[in-house]
Amino acid sequence: MTPTKPRMIFATKTLQQQKFPLGDREFFSTRLTGEEEIVYQEGSTLASFGMNLPQQTRANLDMYALFLNHRIDGPAVDAEWTGQYLGPSNVLELMAYLRTGHNGPGIVPAPGMVLDLPELPQDIEIGGRVFGGRALSYNEYLHYLDSLPDEDMVSIAVRVQQEGDANPIALLNEARQVVSYTSATRRAQAGAVAAQLSVRILDGGEAVSGEWILEHLSIDEVAQVFDYLRTGKLEADSPNDSTPANLPISG
Repeated sequence: MTPTKPRMIFATKTLQQQKFPLGDREFFSTRLTGEEEIVYQEGSTLASFGMNLPQQTRANLDMYALFLNHRIDGPAVDAEWTGQYLGPSNVLELMAYLRTGHNGPGIVPAPGMVLDLPELPQDIEIGGRVFGGRALSYNEYLHYLDSLPDEDMVSIAVRVQQEGDANPIALLNEARQVVSYTSATRRAQAGAVAAQLSVRILDGGEAVSGEWILEHLSIDEVAQVFDYLRTGKLEADSPNDSTPANLPISG
């Protein structure tokens, strides 16, 4: 009798069929197939060519809905649903889990695994007002992107190059457009941050405006607040730490 050789068993689809919650649904933990991984890589890289950021984000939400519907235990979800329950702060962890079948050592999920949007680790205080809650969802992120001016500085530069106009007056007008775009973008960013903070008010006060934000924060601080809302993560150094970079200037 011929001895039986040991076999290499690949169990990508069958090794793990555990349920996990996300939002108001439950899903099976079937790992991504090879075809799904190809689609995911395309969505993460090649699909960005020729798309602006809002278009790319919406295309990715459709892709996430497709993957989740292959694993859902209940009613199907759509891009609006994935936009509500996924965001920049949790989508990478979700996709890593679907690719590997675990989120820590071993082949099963680590205890207490949560794939929902995370709560902000620290509340935000600005001008005596207090804000907190969950990190941004993709729907909120898209609202932020859609509030920015349509034409960016790259588009302006491309248009100038295509027109090929070296007239000093024309170039001056283009430069003014760049300055106007920058100013409009910063005010729009402040307004979008104000809108996100207004739905995260913890002190019972009134909603805040972009003008209020710009009265209390610098441009860099507006960007820091938005990045914190987007990622749900603290910077390595708190802006209030007594580090050499932010010690009071004296004498």
